[in-house]
Formats: sequence, structure tokens, C-alpha cells
Amino acid sequence: MKLLSGFLPLQRLADGTHAQHGRGVVVEAKLRRSNFAKRVLGPAADLAGVDDAVTLHSLRHSFASICLTNGVPPKQVQAWMGHHSLTLTADLYGHLFASETNRTHSLLDAAVTGADQSAGSEGRQSAA
Repeated sequence: MKLLSGFLPLQRLADGTHAQHGRGVVVEAKLRRSNFAKRVLGPAADLAGVDDAVTLHSLRHSFASICLTNGVPPKQVQAWMGHHSLTLTADLYGHLFASETNRTHSLLDAAVTGADQSAGSEGRQSAA
């Protein structure tokens, strides 16, 4: 959080404007995407060593992708992202689940193979 310590927090006001408090000055203005990108996101990206073409949307997508590829349950990601359904999350990030297919097949193979081996050994024991 040290990177963002130079940025003053914005407080959303009831009328849709935002106030920035600091150094004895209160500045109120509409929060415009281009202004935010130029004055806040761009400098923060520079400080963090991130590509300056970063957008809030790309950060949002990256967050969801990182969560899903690191095992966060899709239902939790759906809630965090504010998606109205799990289907929407799966449609948007389904390509990330492709790597899970092989793992799933391996787990199912192990379960079936283990069950076959158990049944085979039980059958041999009862025959004895």
C-alpha cells in the first residue's frame, strides 16, 4: 500500500460528485474516466511498474482470472465480481477452466480405478 500513499482518497458525495480532502483543501468534481486514468491510474501504474495501457476493466479481469486459476471457487468470484449468475462468470472465464479438465479426468480415473481394484480384491477375499 506504500505505492498509493501519495494519492488522496476520494469520497463520493450524495450528489454524485467526489471530494478529495488534503492539505487544507477540499476539491469537488465529477469523477471522469479520462481524468481518473490520467491523474490516478496512470501514475499508480507507473509506480507499480505496470504497462501504462492498463485500464480498470483490465485490472478487474486480471483479478478474476488470478482468483480462478488459483483455486478460488467460481461462486465466490461471481459474488466478488457482482455477476448476477454463475453462468455469466463461467461464460466470461470458462477458458480458464480448460486446464481443469485434465485434472478432473485424472481424479475420475483414479476414483474408478480405485473402485475397480477394491472390488477385485474384495471378490478375491470372499472367494477364499
